[in-house]
Amino acid sequence: MGDPNSGKLETFRSYPDELGLYCVRIRLPNAKTGLLPAQGVLFTDNIIVLRDGPHIRVHGLFKVKAGYKGNSEARKQIFDWIEEKLEWGSQVVVPEGASIIDQAGIATKVTKELKFNYGKRPGIGEGFVYNLTNAKRHVVLAKGISYVGVRRSADNIAAQVVPHNLNRTSAEIDYLIRPLKK
Repeated sequence: MGDPNSGKLETFRSYPDELGLYCVRIRLPNAKTGLLPAQGVLFTDNIIVLRDGPHIRVHGLFKVKAGYKGNSEARKQIFDWIEEKLEWGSQVVVPEGASIIDQAGIATKVTKELKFNYGKRPGIGEGFVYNLTNAKRHVVLAKGISYVGVRRSADNIAAQVVPHNLNRTSAEIDYLIRPLKK
């Protein structure tokens, strides 16, 4: 157990209180050993947090699903993450090189990995993440894709799911991003 106010989070403490985090990854503990892997997996596209010293309180998570299967993919991912994958001891990671955006829209690159523990006491240079399972999930979908989503009470999840529709269809989005795929 170390001082969560020292080390890598010292820079994090200098950020404004409300932040947007991008390229957020998560490390899930090994089921047999409980150890965290060195590399995490992509957890969410964007996340809105309130900074509380070295800790974060999640206010919203965003999943962008622009393809024609966006509805079913989003439903499955939201349910799987909340009900099956997240567990005490998981670690939310903002990797080196990822962006942090403040309320004024100013982006800053993360120079050292930031780590926030879910339910497990943080070590040196780590903080806690709060409200991870209860925060609103925002699903961004292509035009014409309706969101028939996960229902809080019917599917027994704590998070409210808020759909947002783009003004482009999935075919238009595919056409527009084709140069990026080369």
